[in-house]
Amino acid sequence: MPEQLSLIFNISAFCIGACIGSFLNVCIWRIPRNESVISPPSHCPKCNQTIKCYQNIPIISWLLLGGKCSSCKTSISGRYIIIELITAILFLLFWNHIWTNALPLSSVVPYAFVVASLIAITVIDIEHQRIPNVITFTGIIIAATWCISFPYTHFRVGIGTIHSGEIFRHDPIMYIAIDAIQRWVIGFDLTPRFLAALNVFLGVFSGGGLLFFFAKSMKFVVGKRHVKTDTAVVIEITPTAIQINSAPMVRLNDFFRDHHDRLQISGRILDLSILRQDPAFVDQANVTNEKIVVTDSLIVIRGTSRPISDLERLRIETVEWIEPREVMGMGDIKLMAMVGAFLGPGAALIILSLSSILGTMYGVFRGVALFLRRTGSIPDTLPFGPFIAVATVSYLLLWHRVLNIIWHTTRFTF
Repeated sequence: MPEQLSLIFNISAFCIGACIGSFLNVCIWRIPRNESVISPPSHCPKCNQTIKCYQNIPIISWLLLGGKCSSCKTSISGRYIIIELITAILFLLFWNHIWTNALPLSSVVPYAFVVASLIAITVIDIEHQRIPNVITFTGIIIAATWCISFPYTHFRVGIGTIHSGEIFRHDPIMYIAIDAIQRWVIGFDLTPRFLAALNVFLGVFSGGGLLFFFAKSMKFVVGKRHVKTDTAVVIEITPTAIQINSAPMVRLNDFFRDHHDRLQISGRILDLSILRQDPAFVDQANVTNEKIVVTDSLIVIRGTSRPISDLERLRIETVEWIEPREVMGMGDIKLMAMVGAFLGPGAALIILSLSSILGTMYGVFRGVALFLRRTGSIPDTLPFGPFIAVATVSYLLLWHRVLNIIWHTTRFTF
């Protein structure tokens, strides 16, 4: 490729990435708040002044405005320009990766979606401890549609034209699956579209399915937390939220992530209001050492249960309770399913292993740092999405080089 043409393509990739990064800033702000990413137009969250087109140029506008709103002069977070820069740089890197590895140009769209979605998911997961379904489900649909429509655009190989050794080299799980189909279904035509669909299916299962199985298994082991305090704590429960002492109110759906989750409390009832009065409930006020069980749909006192929707308010004073603890959020599982849909089962397992290692290393280093400083405490939850994102980007940019080194060093033949 001529040097001038290469420069034009690189500049175009950087500029497109910056524009996508600007749109990601909108998604990061609005999606967690259930707002439309299309309407209304971009505006200052402080004064609601609509941002003019010439004030919305990625990277440049933030610098020219000095990181402030042109109307009310409110400071604009530096996060906006950072996301635009990161997206632009990653788009540039992936464009060069696609070109230097002679990948089909039709792979540009899935690469772009993966990069953009991972950036948005990383920031949203860090800030809100959740991964929106609208991103992961859309990604799975795009992966399935694109891989079946363009079966030769797989990120690593043209899966329909390579021999069995090449398939094993890039994805041993696909190799085993294809070998099993050929043995069990003699004469079955392994068309490129069938192989692409199989790759998507096995990728979703390997990425999301195995992580789901791991999360459910660990839930039985460490899915509860026994809390004891030196001083009395007041827990307030309503049909929609739970508040423990002076902590912020937590929505019932966020507190009980699993249908089997339950809150078990031993203490003195201070206040109990039921919509339809029941003596078995009303007479419990001021009873000490009362045992109460709360789920996402029921409240149980002395073996008598009522729907949580019948409860107006419950306040109980306690020093001991057992609350549910989430091992792995469903958002992480859906994210791994999306990654598997795009990259296949072998890649999903590698990315899952790498992200687990990165998450463990971060947790250990952070724990050691807090111990040495003797300030703060290790948080109960750690967003896993950012580690999946880093592992995925690292895999896409570096794994083929590692694989080639291993392949040529060991000199496997088939």
